[in-house]
Amino acid sequence: MIAVAVRPAASRRLFGEHEYTDKGESDTRKRWWQWERRRMMGIKFGREYRDIIDDFTNALQEIERCHEFLEMSAEDWGELNEGERKECIKTLADDLFYGLGTEVQMSVGDCTVTHDPKRHVIRIDQGEALTRVIHLV
Repeated sequence: MIAVAVRPAASRRLFGEHEYTDKGESDTRKRWWQWERRRMMGIKFGREYRDIIDDFTNALQEIERCHEFLEMSAEDWGELNEGERKECIKTLADDLFYGLGTEVQMSVGDCTVTHDPKRHVIRIDQGEALTRVIHLV
């Protein structure tokens, strides 16, 4: 049996209302879920999904006005504590990862997030400058 947890509305674009959690699951089930997740997404990756999302979350935290992608006002964003902001950014990372499987490039704040399938990376560029690279393999 696969464990599921209900996620906030902003992240339901990823897997409907559910996301896999590995609490108490066997290694076989974890590998199966990761394989299934890869099959459902257009981005190929070899690293653990959780590690990619952690790196992506850290990179997105540095982007000014990233809350606009989540359709939040600056006032609403300012009212959140640090933990709540990190959860929102993690949701954003999930959504962007899924979205980059269908669109090669997306805008977040004043940055451009691009999936480079030849190099197996996600690039975050601010204007003409490369800001961060998230390795997928």
